[in-house]
Amino acid sequence: MDTTAKPCQASQMRTRAFFTSLAIILAAMPLSGCLTLAAVHQLQEQREFERLNIFAASEHDWALAPGSPVAGRLTLTASYRRGYGGAIEPIPDETLTCEDLSLRLIPDTPHMRWLIERQHRLLANSRGDWRSGFGAPLGPWAWPEAASIAYVRETTCGPGGDFAFPSLPTGPYLLLSQLHPTAELASLGASDIVLKPVVVEVGERLDVRIRSRDALHGPLTPR
Repeated sequence: MDTTAKPCQASQMRTRAFFTSLAIILAAMPLSGCLTLAAVHQLQEQREFERLNIFAASEHDWALAPGSPVAGRLTLTASYRRGYGGAIEPIPDETLTCEDLSLRLIPDTPHMRWLIERQHRLLANSRGDWRSGFGAPLGPWAWPEAASIAYVRETTCGPGGDFAFPSLPTGPYLLLSQLHPTAELASLGASDIVLKPVVVEVGERLDVRIRSRDALHGPLTPR
């Protein structure tokens, strides 16, 4: 077995990142030798991309530790829909679940948040984010990164959105789940996707209730 493969790959990635950043600097530098504000901003964006793009196992290894059984339930109360022209219209409250669909718990780290945003255009915020399976593509459900797939726990939801994991370490996670759409769109066959940060604690159920009505932030509808 070649035990030098991973260090070599990491070195190559750092080298590529250095020359990419250097190329940006040289391309944006005027004859005076000073960087423009646009070039500085572009360089900062490049560095941030490089930081988030690389999976660091050391930041995620806690999620592989022995844990305890965790059970919970995922529901979303839909109170609005997007009507003609994108206008938000109220509907009678409808409870949506992940029954018979896939649910994941993912270590909540900057890299994982970036990866989910890139894959599904979902943002990890406290009230939850919701994407419709209709219209713009959601991105494939298959996990997009081989290096981190071992850190992702996945199960299938049971009746009413119940789910369980046989062993899960305590800590912060991102709950990413497929979700049945509203009755109006159910006949079209595709599932929605939701994302919400959660915290797993020993002996505590992980009941996640996402509500469409939100007096502070406004109505939550699938984007």
